[in-house]
Amino acid sequence: MASDIRKLTGETEAPQENKRGFRPFASMAEGLRMRKARRGTLEAIESAMRFGESECFDDAVSSFTALPKGQKERVLLEMQNRLKSVSYLPFEDGHKTRRVSVIAEFFAKAAMLLPVDSEGERITAPYKETVRMLKEIVGRAELRMSGNGTHSTAILACAKALWELEYGNFDFWEGRAKDAATRDYAITKLLEMPDSGEITEHGWYLLRGNIAELGPSIARSPSPKKEDFFRSMLMDVDKSVILSALKGAVCMERIPSDYYGIVGDLSQVSGLESAVQNFTMAGRFKEQLAGTGEDRLVAAKRLAVFYADGMKNLGELLERTTREMVREALDAAPGSDDRLKRLDVLVNLASVGITQYSSDELAEMLGPLTTTRSSVATFYNLTQNLMAFSQRQDLKAVAAELESARVNSCFSDLSYVDDRQFDAAMELVLLYSTGRVYLVQNGMIPHLAQEMVEIILEPSGNTKEQKDVQTGKAQKVLDYMRSVGIDVQVNYEQTKTAPQDGEAQEGESVTDGGVSAEDITGGGQDSHE
Repeated sequence: MASDIRKLTGETEAPQENKRGFRPFASMAEGLRMRKARRGTLEAIESAMRFGESECFDDAVSSFTALPKGQKERVLLEMQNRLKSVSYLPFEDGHKTRRVSVIAEFFAKAAMLLPVDSEGERITAPYKETVRMLKEIVGRAELRMSGNGTHSTAILACAKALWELEYGNFDFWEGRAKDAATRDYAITKLLEMPDSGEITEHGWYLLRGNIAELGPSIARSPSPKKEDFFRSMLMDVDKSVILSALKGAVCMERIPSDYYGIVGDLSQVSGLESAVQNFTMAGRFKEQLAGTGEDRLVAAKRLAVFYADGMKNLGELLERTTREMVREALDAAPGSDDRLKRLDVLVNLASVGITQYSSDELAEMLGPLTTTRSSVATFYNLTQNLMAFSQRQDLKAVAAELESARVNSCFSDLSYVDDRQFDAAMELVLLYSTGRVYLVQNGMIPHLAQEMVEIILEPSGNTKEQKDVQTGKAQKVLDYMRSVGIDVQVNYEQTKTAPQDGEAQEGESVTDGGVSAEDITGGGQDSHE
């Protein structure tokens, strides 16, 4: 009856929800939509792992962000399972390493979206297994290849995920601050930790304890908090901390002006005098280097000394300086003082292994130098430093070739009876004074001394004035030999002396065949006697 009345009046029976345990259609549709969204998130992550496409990763993060709490947790638990499948041998191949990177990066992004408890702490308990696996991957240094960028990227991604998941083990983060793959990230995060009220749990406490090792790296951090950190360390009660802070702070790209006032008060503290002086000088040299005058050339050479003494964070600055010196040297006229001054700076930079130029640029800079003593000295100092300290084989090879060509040119010029002979002789003596062992081995120097004696005894020329000039120049060469430690003992009453060991016999020349680049690079490190 009731149903008939409803039919007549147009009323319908109210739906009875969950009458037999079924969800309403709308609820079922929403569930299907969420499951589809979850699958879409996982598929996008899988594409990012398989193809390394950043767009897929961004889509996955965007999709994950829109999921409700329960679906987020399901996605993360699934990612935890996928991490488990590659965590044992994470660096076995490129595919596994990429999967580790993507999963870790995803957890780093997702962790910031996790719900928090009543104290504002993120709820990470369901992902303890993820934390354990990420920590183990980071710690398995024996499995990664040094210098492998893919491995380093994966390690850094794991470290970032652990930080966002609020893994706070002190020893772990101390290790990350010392690990080249994670150092910059870890130091910046430790610098920027909010104050928790417990000093021994703060990042600054960890950095303070390792400031001797990490000082230059702290100075390189992009965090502005490094200024406050070093300011605090310069006023520390521990003298060893102050000393390390001085060595670290000087590596900052811009040293805050108030540091000099703080440091000035330390100049009278026993044991800090030298460090205070170095800090002040290096800071001033950096300011000069940023200028435009001649002082910047001196500053660059002095900063190379500081770099050699351990201020390695000056490396990037000195590399830029090298490029500037090369550009200015090539813009200057060949043989000019401007070019020579820039090359002189490059000599100092090469001595600490900083060589930011091509072999073609090197050949162009050194090719047209003049025969003045300063020019010659610069040439040989640069080739010597490149062969001794550069890690680049191309520059070493070109330096050896340029030197051998120049030395052989000197050998050739010795045959002339004019100024070329004496210029060549002076150049070879200068070169000998630098310890070039090949000049000792081929007997050139004793032979050269004998030739100068013969010129003194029998000078060429048609007039007395011409002969006196020849005699004077030969005597100048012998005096130069003595000044660089060559024991020149000659008998001016004899027109000829018997050949000594290493001298050329009559009818032969020590310069036959010349000197090759292999002679120069293979001569060893022995110095002249």
